[in-house]
Amino acid sequence: MNSKQNKKTKTLRAKGVTKMVFTGKNYMLLGVAILLLVLGFGGMYVENNFTGWFSLYISPVLAVAGFITVAFAILYRENNDTQQV
Repeated sequence: MNSKQNKKTKTLRAKGVTKMVFTGKNYMLLGVAILLLVLGFGGMYVENNFTGWFSLYISPVLAVAGFITVAFAILYRENNDTQQV
């Protein structure tokens, strides 16, 4: 960071302005994860049959994919820092 950017960052921090942790992409991924979880658990509830094909094979995969996507949405961070030499 050069001195001009450093001053700006310090000034914004002094005013109490900070960057948001989540970006729009994080919220989009979180929405997809919630949709996968709803489809997974909803499929298990709707079919409600122990030997049902959808509730036995597809719904658990959707639920696990939803949990993995939630973790990825929380941990995802865009790398906008460019190193200047």
